[in-house]
Amino acid sequence: MGVLGVIVLVDKAVYFDADWYLQAYSDVAKAGVDPYQHYLTHGQFEGRQPGPNRAIAWAHHLWRGLSELTLPLLEALVAGETTPPHERVLALTELMVWYGAEQRWVDVQRLASGHEALLTRARRIDVLSLLWFEAELALGSGEAPTRLAELKQHFPTWPCAYLAEANLGSRGQVLICEFCFKLLGSILWLDRCV
Repeated sequence: MGVLGVIVLVDKAVYFDADWYLQAYSDVAKAGVDPYQHYLTHGQFEGRQPGPNRAIAWAHHLWRGLSELTLPLLEALVAGETTPPHERVLALTELMVWYGAEQRWVDVQRLASGHEALLTRARRIDVLSLLWFEAELALGSGEAPTRLAELKQHFPTWPCAYLAEANLGSRGQVLICEFCFKLLGSILWLDRCV
Protein backbone atom coordinates (compact mmCIF):
# COMPACT_ATOMS: atom_id res chain seq x y z
CA MET A 1 0.00 0.00 0.00
CA GLY A 2 1.26 3.48 -0.80
CA VAL A 3 1.67 6.46 1.49
CA LEU A 4 -0.83 9.28 1.73
CA GLY A 5 -1.11 11.24 -1.48
CA VAL A 6 0.28 8.54 -3.79
CA ILE A 7 -1.75 6.20 -5.97
CA VAL A 8 -1.78 2.71 -4.52
CA LEU A 9 -0.38 0.06 -6.83
CA VAL A 10 -3.06 -2.02 -8.47
CA ASP A 11 -3.30 -5.73 -9.21
CA LYS A 12 -2.19 -6.26 -12.82
CA ALA A 13 -4.59 -9.11 -13.50
CA VAL A 14 -7.67 -7.20 -12.41
CA TYR A 15 -7.10 -3.47 -12.78
CA PHE A 16 -4.45 -2.90 -15.43
CA ASP A 17 -5.36 -2.93 -19.12
CA ALA A 18 -2.13 -3.22 -21.10
CA ASP A 19 -3.75 -2.89 -24.54
CA TRP A 20 -5.65 0.22 -23.49
CA TYR A 21 -2.54 1.70 -21.86
CA LEU A 22 -0.48 1.29 -25.02
CA GLN A 23 -3.25 2.73 -27.17
CA ALA A 24 -3.82 5.69 -24.83
CA TYR A 25 -0.13 6.46 -24.36
CA SER A 26 1.55 6.17 -27.74
CA ASP A 27 4.90 7.31 -26.31
CA VAL A 28 5.01 4.14 -24.19
CA ALA A 29 4.11 2.00 -27.21
CA LYS A 30 6.80 3.68 -29.32
CA ALA A 31 9.39 3.13 -26.58
CA GLY A 32 8.69 -0.60 -26.70
CA VAL A 33 8.69 -0.99 -22.91
CA ASP A 34 6.46 -3.26 -20.87
CA PRO A 35 3.32 -1.19 -20.24
CA TYR A 36 2.72 -2.53 -16.73
CA GLN A 37 6.32 -1.88 -15.67
CA HIS A 38 6.08 1.62 -17.16
CA TYR A 39 2.91 2.27 -15.18
CA LEU A 40 4.48 1.02 -11.93
CA THR A 41 7.72 2.96 -12.30
CA HIS A 42 6.60 6.11 -14.13
CA GLY A 43 3.00 6.24 -15.32
CA GLN A 44 1.19 6.30 -11.98
CA PHE A 45 3.43 9.13 -10.77
CA GLU A 46 2.77 11.07 -13.98
CA GLY A 47 -0.98 10.80 -13.42
CA ARG A 48 -1.55 8.23 -16.17
CA GLN A 49 -4.53 5.93 -15.78
CA PRO A 50 -4.07 2.12 -15.55
CA GLY A 51 -7.12 1.59 -17.76
CA PRO A 52 -10.23 3.30 -19.07
CA ASN A 53 -11.88 5.52 -16.47
CA ARG A 54 -15.52 6.53 -16.84
CA ALA A 55 -15.23 8.88 -13.88
CA ILE A 56 -13.04 11.25 -15.92
CA ALA A 57 -15.65 11.79 -18.62
CA TRP A 58 -18.56 11.97 -16.19
CA ALA A 59 -16.74 14.45 -13.94
CA HIS A 60 -16.02 16.60 -16.99
CA HIS A 61 -19.75 16.83 -17.65
CA LEU A 62 -20.60 17.27 -13.96
CA TRP A 63 -18.63 20.50 -13.82
CA ARG A 64 -20.26 21.75 -17.03
CA GLY A 65 -23.82 21.78 -15.75
CA LEU A 66 -24.99 18.22 -16.28
CA SER A 67 -25.19 17.30 -12.60
CA GLU A 68 -28.66 15.71 -12.85
CA LEU A 69 -27.27 13.22 -15.35
CA THR A 70 -23.78 12.62 -13.96
CA LEU A 71 -24.28 12.62 -10.17
CA PRO A 72 -26.10 9.25 -10.18
CA LEU A 73 -23.47 7.79 -12.49
CA LEU A 74 -20.58 8.92 -10.28
CA GLU A 75 -22.41 7.78 -7.12
CA ALA A 76 -22.86 4.35 -8.73
CA LEU A 77 -19.13 4.14 -9.46
CA VAL A 78 -18.28 4.90 -5.84
CA ALA A 79 -20.77 2.34 -4.55
CA GLY A 80 -19.93 -0.35 -7.11
CA GLU A 81 -18.12 -3.27 -5.55
CA THR A 82 -16.97 -4.44 -8.99
CA THR A 83 -15.88 -0.98 -10.13
CA PRO A 84 -12.07 -0.81 -10.48
CA PRO A 85 -10.50 1.10 -7.57
CA HIS A 86 -9.00 3.82 -9.78
CA GLU A 87 -12.50 4.68 -11.03
CA ARG A 88 -14.02 4.56 -7.54
CA VAL A 89 -11.34 6.83 -6.10
CA LEU A 90 -11.66 9.44 -8.85
CA ALA A 91 -15.48 9.35 -8.65
CA LEU A 92 -15.26 9.83 -4.86
CA THR A 93 -12.84 12.74 -5.28
CA GLU A 94 -14.96 14.51 -7.87
CA LEU A 95 -18.19 14.01 -5.92
CA MET A 96 -16.73 15.30 -2.65
CA VAL A 97 -15.28 18.39 -4.31
CA TRP A 98 -18.47 19.09 -6.26
CA TYR A 99 -20.70 18.64 -3.20
CA GLY A 100 -18.34 20.86 -1.22
CA ALA A 101 -18.44 23.57 -3.88
CA GLU A 102 -22.24 23.38 -3.69
CA GLN A 103 -22.02 23.44 0.13
CA ARG A 104 -23.87 20.14 0.31
CA TRP A 105 -22.03 19.18 3.48
CA VAL A 106 -24.30 16.26 4.35
CA ASP A 107 -23.28 14.60 1.08
CA VAL A 108 -19.57 15.30 1.68
CA GLN A 109 -19.84 13.80 5.16
CA ARG A 110 -21.82 10.80 3.88
CA LEU A 111 -19.24 10.01 1.21
CA ALA A 112 -16.22 10.53 3.45
CA SER A 113 -17.50 8.58 6.44
CA GLY A 114 -18.95 5.83 4.27
CA HIS A 115 -15.80 5.27 2.26
CA GLU A 116 -12.86 5.87 4.61
CA ALA A 117 -10.82 2.99 3.21
CA LEU A 118 -11.33 4.23 -0.33
CA LEU A 119 -10.58 7.80 0.73
CA THR A 120 -7.08 6.82 1.88
CA ARG A 121 -6.29 5.65 -1.66
CA ALA A 122 -6.91 9.07 -3.23
CA ARG A 123 -3.99 10.99 -4.73
CA ARG A 124 -5.30 14.17 -3.12
CA ILE A 125 -6.19 12.88 0.32
CA ASP A 126 -5.16 16.30 1.65
CA VAL A 127 -7.94 17.93 -0.37
CA LEU A 128 -10.52 15.34 0.62
CA SER A 129 -9.52 15.48 4.29
CA LEU A 130 -10.00 19.25 4.25
CA LEU A 131 -13.43 18.84 2.68
CA TRP A 132 -14.37 16.29 5.31
CA PHE A 133 -13.29 18.70 8.04
CA GLU A 134 -15.30 21.52 6.44
CA ALA A 135 -18.36 19.27 6.29
CA GLU A 136 -18.05 18.29 9.95
CA LEU A 137 -17.59 21.95 10.90
CA ALA A 138 -20.48 23.24 8.80
CA LEU A 139 -22.80 20.54 10.19
CA GLY A 140 -21.79 21.29 13.77
CA SER A 141 -20.45 17.79 14.26
CA GLY A 142 -18.30 17.01 17.24
CA GLU A 143 -15.91 15.26 14.83
CA ALA A 144 -14.44 18.50 13.44
CA PRO A 145 -11.58 18.62 16.01
CA THR A 146 -10.71 15.00 15.18
CA ARG A 147 -10.57 15.76 11.46
CA LEU A 148 -8.42 18.85 12.14
CA ALA A 149 -5.99 16.80 14.22
CA GLU A 150 -5.71 14.28 11.38
CA LEU A 151 -5.10 17.07 8.85
CA LYS A 152 -2.34 18.61 10.93
CA GLN A 153 -0.77 15.24 11.71
CA HIS A 154 -0.58 14.11 8.07
CA PHE A 155 0.05 17.54 6.50
CA PRO A 156 1.90 19.63 9.12
CA THR A 157 3.21 22.18 6.61
CA TRP A 158 0.06 22.53 4.48
CA PRO A 159 -1.33 26.09 4.84
CA CYS A 160 -4.94 24.96 4.45
CA ALA A 161 -4.62 22.91 7.65
CA TYR A 162 -3.92 26.13 9.54
CA LEU A 163 -6.74 27.94 7.79
CA ALA A 164 -8.96 25.05 8.86
CA GLU A 165 -7.77 25.57 12.43
CA ALA A 166 -8.76 29.23 12.14
CA ASN A 167 -12.21 28.08 11.01
CA LEU A 168 -12.55 25.88 14.06
CA GLY A 169 -11.50 28.78 16.25
CA SER A 170 -14.14 31.00 14.67
CA ARG A 171 -16.77 28.66 16.18
CA GLY A 172 -18.21 27.30 12.99
CA GLN A 173 -18.15 30.31 10.70
CA VAL A 174 -16.67 28.85 7.56
CA LEU A 175 -14.13 31.45 6.45
CA ILE A 176 -11.98 29.70 3.90
CA CYS A 177 -14.33 27.91 1.56
CA GLU A 178 -14.05 30.27 -1.39
CA PHE A 179 -10.24 30.48 -1.16
CA CYS A 180 -9.80 26.76 -0.59
CA PHE A 181 -12.21 25.71 -3.32
CA LYS A 182 -10.31 27.85 -5.82
CA LEU A 183 -7.06 26.33 -4.59
CA LEU A 184 -8.48 22.80 -4.52
CA GLY A 185 -9.98 23.19 -7.97
CA SER A 186 -6.61 24.34 -9.31
CA ILE A 187 -4.80 21.43 -7.66
CA LEU A 188 -7.24 18.87 -9.05
CA TRP A 189 -7.17 20.44 -12.51
CA LEU A 190 -3.36 20.40 -12.52
CA ASP A 191 -3.38 16.74 -11.40
CA ARG A 192 -5.43 15.85 -14.49
CA CYS A 193 -3.02 17.69 -16.76
CA VAL A 194 0.09 15.87 -15.50
